[in-house]
Amino acid sequence: SGINAEYGEWYNNFTDTERAGKVCPCATACKEIRYEAQISSSSVSPVYAAGIFPNIQKIISLPENGYSKPEFDILYNTTDDILKNVMVLEVLFTSMRTSEIREIISYGMSNLLGDIGGVLGLFLGASLFTILEFLQFVVYSIARYCFNVGQPKHSPLEGEKGAI
Repeated sequence: SGINAEYGEWYNNFTDTERAGKVCPCATACKEIRYEAQISSSSVSPVYAAGIFPNIQKIISLPENGYSKPEFDILYNTTDDILKNVMVLEVLFTSMRTSEIREIISYGMSNLLGDIGGVLGLFLGASLFTILEFLQFVVYSIARYCFNVGQPKHSPLEGEKGAI
């Protein structure tokens, strides 16, 4: 039952989708490259297993090297063990086309500050002109009322006196 408990712990650790955020608090990658691939697998041929086993038996039969796992009934003591536990795995790229996905900041801080400055300049400039026009109107009105500035000395409708 210890084997089942270890397997259960392994299964929970490697199938927990929330675990990725806990283990790796990384931001989204700025650059990602994906390849389209197809996987093909097959068992090892008996001729290949018989030919390779004498050369690698000393390495793969010892559990301390990490290949044999007696607790999971994975042993490499005979050619039959290789036929039972080893397979040929091929990864084939379906096309030479690759997809590259990049995340690029297109609206940076300098653009934001430029836009804010432009809008403020427009509103403050319009306000400044409005204030100057109002002051000009007040000064012109006071000068016209107090000093008769800007009014004609005689009315063009009256004509000149003494003319026939």
